[in-house]
Amino acid sequence: FPPCIVQAIANVRAGVNLAHSMRFAMTSFLLNIGMTVDEVVAMFNVSPDFDEEKTRYQIQHIAGSSGTNYKPPSCNTMRTYGNCYNPDEICKNTKHPLSYYSRRMWLKNKMEKEREKKA
Repeated sequence: FPPCIVQAIANVRAGVNLAHSMRFAMTSFLLNIGMTVDEVVAMFNVSPDFDEEKTRYQIQHIAGSSGTNYKPPSCNTMRTYGNCYNPDEICKNTKHPLSYYSRRMWLKNKMEKEREKKA
């Protein structure tokens, strides 16, 4: 995952109340890479202000229940809202968290194939 999403998940698990913009970014990212609404709801159950009904409604809305399947904000927008944490080498050449994820998955698959060739 991009460092910003890793940090957001760590904060949620630690019981930190995320800003709305970071909740949206994290939720839309996780949904767009294939996590289910239930899986994302479960991640927030340790939040101090957790309300399952409200959380589920908001996550379903981001997932597209209203007709719009939301994408996470761009890296520029994440920086604007102060949600860019610990950028790494891949971040330097990436403009979107989903592009970061695709790049990391591509690199992971490439390294696995190289290991298989050596084995």
